[in-house]
Amino acid sequence: MHVGFSRIKTNLLLVVSTTGRSLIDCSSGEKIERDYKQFAGLDEWSLNCRGIGELQEETISICGLNGGGLPLSNLTGERLELVSPNWPVQDLILCREHKSALEDGHQSYCNVIYSDYGLRGFGFSWCGDYIVAACGSDLDVWERTGKYNE
Repeated sequence: MHVGFSRIKTNLLLVVSTTGRSLIDCSSGEKIERDYKQFAGLDEWSLNCRGIGELQEETISICGLNGGGLPLSNLTGERLELVSPNWPVQDLILCREHKSALEDGHQSYCNVIYSDYGLRGFGFSWCGDYIVAACGSDLDVWERTGKYNE
């Protein structure tokens, strides 16, 4: 239903589903915490949710079914764009520094990283080193490992 990154421990991702909350360490890919309390700590109106485990004192900004948003760019100028030329399929595009898939001549600097019929939430972590894309049944997480080769 919703995802959000911690602003304090920026490698931690909170995942909110109808069956509870999970905490994912994006640097290892491990699920490090889980609860099964339906809608616990979730405020869909203000688009935030109380964290669990290491993040139990933090309120996490979320995006998902009811909107919200995570950063769409990072400090290096990489950006995410959502396009739907083959609607209802949505394509999430990662563009290199200060490029846009929608500008002539920039397409070679941009790559489709995710395609789905029901993308619910996506964005960068607050440090800019991780990207999440979530649909109704699963999610993908990418870690930034370095600079592009020219």
